[in-house]
Amino acid sequence: MYGEENYKIAIIVMPILAVITLVSVILKMKSLIILQNKFKQAIVLVPLYKKRFSLLFSVFMLFLCDVACFYFMVKDNYVIIYFSLITVITSMIVLMVYMVTFRLAVMDKGILVPYRFIEWHHLYDYYIEGYKVSFGGNDNGLDTLTSNTPPLKFNVADLNKIKYILDKNRVKHKTNMR
Repeated sequence: MYGEENYKIAIIVMPILAVITLVSVILKMKSLIILQNKFKQAIVLVPLYKKRFSLLFSVFMLFLCDVACFYFMVKDNYVIIYFSLITVITSMIVLMVYMVTFRLAVMDKGILVPYRFIEWHHLYDYYIEGYKVSFGGNDNGLDTLTSNTPPLKFNVADLNKIKYILDKNRVKHKTNMR
């Protein structure tokens, strides 16, 4: 009796969850494609690179979950539940694969950082340590945690170039000089 009630709830909830996830992933992919179009239309001054190991590892683990769901769908014959799980997991895999191939750069129009674009007049500060750069975004002091980026690598030969470009554009739009 207890298992039948859970099964009836799962038959209703899981397809709804699958549709919500699919719509969310499609909307996020649309915004990422718009960002990549900005990348294609701009002049790349300095390419940036992010760590991809965790995303690749997550894709691999989700693929294993997808295979397990398919196995249990065939074995247990709970097609609706497992197909919904497969839809959720596969849509997440597609999003993560696109995130792995996402290109980043300091460009003529601004900076394309992981999954967002910083225009020059929104660049508040940057930090360079070795051959990694991270950007800080809000000059009002609000929302500083979400406006900071993770450290992004750049080529050794581009150190002076990136410092020059970032200094030039950071100062260009500020009224209060340090």
